[in-house]
Amino acid sequence: MCGIAGIIGSAESTESRAERVARMNAAMHHRGPDDTGIHSTETACIGMRRLAIFDPAHGHQPMATKDGRHVLVFNGAIYNFQDLRAELEPRGHSFHTHCDTEVLLAALVEWGAAALPKLRGMFAFAWWDSLEKRLFMARDPDLTSLF
Repeated sequence: MCGIAGIIGSAESTESRAERVARMNAAMHHRGPDDTGIHSTETACIGMRRLAIFDPAHGHQPMATKDGRHVLVFNGAIYNFQDLRAELEPRGHSFHTHCDTEVLLAALVEWGAAALPKLRGMFAFAWWDSLEKRLFMARDPDLTSLF
């Protein structure tokens, strides 16, 4: 399954932080050989490795909203993403892929943390709000049964 990594609020340079996250991504190659990506700002750097499950050609991450404010790295699968998509479309969200990552990002933008009880699946994610300079991370509650 995919992997996520990141550094938030470090005193080191943006370039140094991005290099460190790139090394983290490289170390997780076995978790996601289909894609890799990094989003780096002066405050945060988040990255991921992807094992493509839904829409392998169009689910590149980190995935950002059109305005670039919200950025998501995501690991896992949201099983009910099509139902959530159908609920979000009438609320003005348009979708350009057929992947659960894009639906999760829209759900977080629409409902914030209140999106969590709506999610059915196996997941972990990091959502960066560049305007608020805030990181929100969550995982599905069933992951605790694995440990």
